Amino acid sequence: MKLKYRIKKWEHPFAKTYFTAQYKICGIWLNINRMQIGRLFKPSSVICETLYEAKKRISTHKNNMDRAKDWMDRFSSVVWES
Repeated sequence: MKLKYRIKKWEHPFAKTYFTAQYKICGIWLNINRMQIGRLFKPSSVICETLYEAKKRISTHKNNMDRAKDWMDRFSSVVWES
């Protein structure tokens, strides 16, 4: 499944402009918060002060999603020190 990403710009007449990084899944746009978790509602943790910060969240989210889909190829090993 291919995710679609966008950056939404919020402009208010008497407040500072801010951005939210979003991705679309099942027809719903979810906000990406600081922990790279999608949120339907808009808590303060999804607000990006700059466009650069929003782009960085999207790139980090893409990297995490690419890494997560390859979980079958990963393996773990336990290393014991004597």
